[in-house]
Amino acid sequence: MGKTTLVNEFSREFENYIHLNLERENEAGQVVAQELKVLSNDHYIQHFFMDLSPGNIAVRVWSEPYSIDRVTTPKGKDFRLVNLPFYYVNCLPLILQSIA
Repeated sequence: MGKTTLVNEFSREFENYIHLNLERENEAGQVVAQELKVLSNDHYIQHFFMDLSPGNIAVRVWSEPYSIDRVTTPKGKDFRLVNLPFYYVNCLPLILQSIA
């Protein structure tokens, strides 16, 4: 499934609940969403995106402490959720490189 297909399928499924600013591919060939605003606190929407994504790392930028959680979607896909404080955003490439 290509990047465009992933974005189109996700956007159609949840067009009333999300704002998705196009994604890019990093040096490791992983698809990274540059901006994903979920207008609902429904974990299903976030898990659906990870089920479609070929990657196994998700990033949440927030005001809480840095941590990495192991998460499993209802469909059984395991991924790591990097919880990144706002003040570490500029370190994101280094953090992703260290856990890849």
